[in-house]
Amino acid sequence: MTMQFGDRFIYQGEPYVLGFFSHIFIDIRQFGLTPTWWSTACWRGYVATFTLDSENRLLLKNVLTNNGDGRSQILPINGIQPEIIKPAGLSAGHECFRHLEYNEIGLPIEYSGTVEIEPIIGENQWRSLDEFGVIGNVRRRVRRILSFFRKSVREEKRIRRLYLDHPPRDRDKAVVLAFSNGILQSSRMSVPKEIYQLKHTPDDLKTVKLCHAAVQQDGWALRLVPEELKISELCLAAVQRDGRALEHVPEKLKTLEICLAALRQSGLALQLVPDALKTVELYHAAVRSCGSALEYVPRKIKFAKPEICLTAIQGCGAALQFVPNKLRTAELCLAAVQNDGLALQFVPDEHKTPELCLAAAQNSADASRPPKEQTSCICLC
Repeated sequence: MTMQFGDRFIYQGEPYVLGFFSHIFIDIRQFGLTPTWWSTACWRGYVATFTLDSENRLLLKNVLTNNGDGRSQILPINGIQPEIIKPAGLSAGHECFRHLEYNEIGLPIEYSGTVEIEPIIGENQWRSLDEFGVIGNVRRRVRRILSFFRKSVREEKRIRRLYLDHPPRDRDKAVVLAFSNGILQSSRMSVPKEIYQLKHTPDDLKTVKLCHAAVQQDGWALRLVPEELKISELCLAAVQRDGRALEHVPEKLKTLEICLAALRQSGLALQLVPDALKTVELYHAAVRSCGSALEYVPRKIKFAKPEICLTAIQGCGAALQFVPNKLRTAELCLAAVQNDGLALQFVPDEHKTPELCLAAAQNSADASRPPKEQTSCICLC
């Protein structure tokens, strides 16, 4: 799918890109407009810009759209009439098509919730595009668009900015804004400042204190810690926050305590535990945290300790697919479908009794459908 044009947000005088489509804020069709797509990068047919006023109210600032099939009535938004742009070189049957540019609309938006915005890097949006590997594609697209416009150099630059759908963004400086009835209540950095500092501090200037503060915010930040600063206490704090951080713990520091802490946070970290440390206790901890971790339990352990399979299924019915066929008893299958009706697809035919199928249907509307029509089941751990 082609990347879509990004809606803009002017925050503290700087341009940002919205982390989602603006129809969550507003749909311009409510104003009687019927835009059509003018590019595969803009199926909605419009791009919006939002801002805050002096009282921190959320406002619709600008809209770039079109008059649909060219015959629709051109209507104002909040009393603002658009600037009408007639593209040159229109094909037969499209002579009435117009671009509509609404500026300084100032329409208050009654929105409650949060939104993430990412700052655009640099005033010149073309700078650094090579880093994203999209400059060739964007330039070709803009050249095609500009071929319809016989405007001044100044106008061309303005159109370039309007139609640039994926400018370079600084993800580290993304901001989360919280609104209540259209009023900004709070703002915070999406990436905690401790992680931002750790990421942008040279390795020779990083300290254990700085690293510890970062991993307490996000255990995955352990990947940014120099090897010489990775101590047991730091690694333990990281895996307690995010079990996946076990991947970045040095082998010599992977103790039973650290591995157990990682598994209690994320059972899927079992695949990162050294074989020498894998015990029945660790297997139990992994499947209690995430039933799908049963996939990484050795077959011989499943036969020796079948209660591990039951523990996994009680937490995630879909884990039945990782149980050896010989261990899929009627009782185990019933426990699986009682947890997740979609586990019915992993039940052997000889155990598909009316009672079991009824239990599955009561726990999932999809379970009674043929396997090809069932939606996929994913255990999020």
